[in-house]
Amino acid sequence: MSGRPCDISNVLLDMVETVRPLALTQQRVVELGENSASLQVAVEEPALRQALSNLIEGALLRTHVGGKVEILSTRAPAGGSLVVIDDDGPDMRYMVIKTELIFCCFLLPVFKSEGLTSLI
Repeated sequence: MSGRPCDISNVLLDMVETVRPLALTQQRVVELGENSASLQVAVEEPALRQALSNLIEGALLRTHVGGKVEILSTRAPAGGSLVVIDDDGPDMRYMVIKTELIFCCFLLPVFKSEGLTSLI
Protein backbone atom coordinates (compact mmCIF):
# COMPACT_ATOMS: atom_id res chain seq x y z
CA MET A 1 0.00 0.00 0.00
CA SER A 2 1.29 3.44 -0.82
CA GLY A 3 1.02 6.28 1.66
CA ARG A 4 1.69 6.51 5.34
CA PRO A 5 -0.05 4.66 8.13
CA CYS A 6 -1.92 6.77 10.65
CA ASP A 7 -2.93 6.55 14.29
CA ILE A 8 -6.62 5.72 14.32
CA SER A 9 -7.13 6.93 17.90
CA ASN A 10 -5.77 10.39 17.03
CA VAL A 11 -8.02 10.57 13.99
CA LEU A 12 -11.07 9.54 16.06
CA LEU A 13 -10.24 12.02 18.82
CA ASP A 14 -9.97 14.86 16.30
CA MET A 15 -13.19 13.84 14.55
CA VAL A 16 -15.18 13.56 17.78
CA GLU A 17 -13.95 16.97 18.96
CA THR A 18 -14.93 18.43 15.58
CA VAL A 19 -18.43 16.93 15.46
CA ARG A 20 -19.30 17.35 19.16
CA PRO A 21 -20.48 21.03 18.92
CA LEU A 22 -22.82 20.16 16.03
CA ALA A 23 -24.16 17.15 17.92
CA LEU A 24 -24.82 19.30 20.98
CA THR A 25 -26.77 21.86 18.93
CA GLN A 26 -28.86 18.91 17.67
CA GLN A 27 -29.28 17.76 21.30
CA ARG A 28 -27.26 14.59 20.79
CA VAL A 29 -24.12 13.32 22.51
CA VAL A 30 -21.00 11.91 20.82
CA GLU A 31 -18.52 10.11 23.07
CA LEU A 32 -15.17 8.48 22.42
CA GLY A 33 -14.80 5.38 24.60
CA GLU A 34 -12.08 5.43 27.26
CA ASN A 35 -10.62 2.15 25.98
CA SER A 36 -9.72 3.58 22.59
CA ALA A 37 -6.26 2.20 21.96
CA SER A 38 -3.47 4.02 20.15
CA LEU A 39 -3.02 1.99 16.98
CA GLN A 40 -1.16 2.62 13.76
CA VAL A 41 -3.29 1.41 10.86
CA ALA A 42 -2.17 0.84 7.28
CA VAL A 43 -4.75 3.19 5.80
CA GLU A 44 -4.15 6.63 4.39
CA GLU A 45 -5.57 9.25 6.73
CA PRO A 46 -7.85 11.07 4.22
CA ALA A 47 -9.54 7.78 3.26
CA LEU A 48 -9.91 6.78 6.91
CA ARG A 49 -11.39 10.18 7.80
CA GLN A 50 -13.91 9.95 4.96
CA ALA A 51 -15.04 6.45 5.95
CA LEU A 52 -15.35 7.34 9.64
CA SER A 53 -17.08 10.62 8.82
CA ASN A 54 -19.73 8.78 6.80
CA LEU A 55 -20.33 6.30 9.63
CA ILE A 56 -20.47 8.94 12.37
CA GLU A 57 -22.80 11.12 10.30
CA GLY A 58 -25.08 8.14 9.70
CA ALA A 59 -25.12 7.31 13.40
CA LEU A 60 -26.05 10.91 14.28
CA LEU A 61 -28.86 10.84 11.73
CA ARG A 62 -30.30 7.66 13.28
CA THR A 63 -30.39 9.01 16.82
CA HIS A 64 -33.27 11.07 18.11
CA VAL A 65 -33.05 14.20 20.24
CA GLY A 66 -31.33 13.23 23.47
CA GLY A 67 -29.63 10.26 21.79
CA LYS A 68 -26.03 9.13 22.01
CA VAL A 69 -23.33 7.92 19.63
CA GLU A 70 -20.39 6.09 21.23
CA ILE A 71 -17.16 5.34 19.38
CA LEU A 72 -14.53 2.83 20.46
CA SER A 73 -11.33 1.58 18.84
CA THR A 74 -9.24 -1.33 20.04
CA ARG A 75 -6.92 -4.03 18.79
CA ALA A 76 -8.96 -6.78 17.12
CA PRO A 77 -8.45 -10.34 18.43
CA ALA A 78 -7.46 -11.68 14.99
CA GLY A 79 -5.17 -8.72 14.30
CA GLY A 80 -5.86 -5.28 12.97
CA SER A 81 -7.97 -2.63 14.61
CA LEU A 82 -11.64 -2.83 15.52
CA VAL A 83 -13.71 0.36 15.37
CA VAL A 84 -17.22 0.31 16.80
CA ILE A 85 -19.63 3.17 16.18
CA ASP A 86 -22.71 2.51 18.29
CA ASP A 87 -25.84 4.65 18.23
CA ASP A 88 -29.04 4.28 20.22
CA GLY A 89 -31.40 5.10 17.36
CA PRO A 90 -34.48 2.92 16.83
CA ASP A 91 -33.06 0.91 13.93
CA MET A 92 -29.93 0.15 15.99
CA ARG A 93 -31.94 -1.15 18.92
CA TYR A 94 -33.86 -3.47 16.58
CA MET A 95 -30.66 -4.86 15.03
CA VAL A 96 -29.04 -5.53 18.41
CA ILE A 97 -32.11 -7.36 19.70
CA LYS A 98 -32.67 -9.23 16.44
CA THR A 99 -29.11 -10.33 15.66
CA GLU A 100 -27.11 -9.60 18.82
CA LEU A 101 -24.42 -8.02 16.66
CA ILE A 102 -22.79 -4.61 16.87
CA PHE A 103 -23.59 -2.40 13.88
CA CYS A 104 -21.03 -0.21 12.12
CA CYS A 105 -17.84 -2.05 12.94
CA PHE A 106 -14.99 -2.80 10.58
CA LEU A 107 -11.47 -4.14 10.72
CA LEU A 108 -8.39 -2.29 9.55
CA PRO A 109 -4.95 -3.85 9.14
CA VAL A 110 -2.43 -2.74 11.76
CA PHE A 111 0.83 -1.26 10.53
CA LYS A 112 3.91 -3.15 11.67
CA SER A 113 7.51 -2.42 10.81
CA GLU A 114 7.82 -5.80 9.06
CA GLY A 115 4.65 -5.25 7.01
CA LEU A 116 0.93 -5.72 7.31
CA THR A 117 -0.72 -8.34 9.42
CA SER A 118 -3.21 -10.49 7.58
CA LEU A 119 -6.85 -10.38 8.60
CA ILE A 120 -8.90 -13.56 8.87
